[in-house]
Amino acid sequence: MRNPFRPRAGRILSQTLDQDFGRGSTYTYLGDWINQQKKAAAAGIAGADIRILAATELQAKLAAIIAGEPPYDIFVRWKPLHQQPVGWEPDINDGVRLNIRPFIEAGVLRGKVNVNWKKDRGAEPKSLRPKKMFPWFWGWDEKSPDFAGGSEFTGERFNALHYTNEAKEAARKRAKDEGWDAELASGKVVKSKRS
Repeated sequence: MRNPFRPRAGRILSQTLDQDFGRGSTYTYLGDWINQQKKAAAAGIAGADIRILAATELQAKLAAIIAGEPPYDIFVRWKPLHQQPVGWEPDINDGVRLNIRPFIEAGVLRGKVNVNWKKDRGAEPKSLRPKKMFPWFWGWDEKSPDFAGGSEFTGERFNALHYTNEAKEAARKRAKDEGWDAELASGKVVKSKRS
């Protein structure tokens, strides 16, 4: 028999996966459980030391996901660099594939997820992807983190890029100083549209 609560639970969970939820589960819930296991280890309960080791390893991985530094960052190909999430800032409109990537990279999911992180088919139009906002469409070498863009526009739809929080924050400052959002609003550039 199918569980009638499962679809609703999934919807609620996807709407609550934010930084507060991540910090709460990482430090409060998991931290309390680690403290319980430390008490159990002190009381001589078998296996408590192994559970402490596994839980602290998990806690470190979850903390890395919350920080959002490569390779545990979220990269959204159709969003300009200054709108890329800094740290763990999932957007339900970006899709599950992108939002679970940090968990896949950290190896914290139970099952294997079969997702292609290579480039997607098709190409982006040059007129809608200026280099200052979308440098990855300008000849990414498929290696460099924080890629600033090459000399030639390729429009290739890469998904395996990583930008540090420092690079994203610098882009946000530059966007504010140069009025990128006004440029997006004018219609010259497509704003956060999935292609």
